[in-house]
Amino acid sequence: MIGRKGLFGGFITIFFVSIIVFFGIYLLVPQVSMRFFGIAFRQEEFVEQSLEDAIVDIGIPEETAKSIVASLDSEEMRALVGSGSEYLQEWVGTALDHLDGQLQEDAS
Repeated sequence: MIGRKGLFGGFITIFFVSIIVFFGIYLLVPQVSMRFFGIAFRQEEFVEQSLEDAIVDIGIPEETAKSIVASLDSEEMRALVGSGSEYLQEWVGTALDHLDGQLQEDAS
């Protein structure tokens, strides 16, 4: 009789193992957690790194990509978003002009 848990015991074991696996992935592997669950413990770091990687992938230098990502989390950007879309459009236009200048310099 030892070793026989029955059907209910098996479900309980699977339930607890799945909880442990979920929290292990959630806490230790944010990339996998974001991919499978859509959430991660260090979500902000993952999003910033993903955004930076995407910017670098389109041909913008890594230092410029880091400054762009850093500017998105600045107080100036928060004020722009809070004050309305007109100022946000102005900021995006300025940023695009700056990026165009960087890309032309890099192409030369």
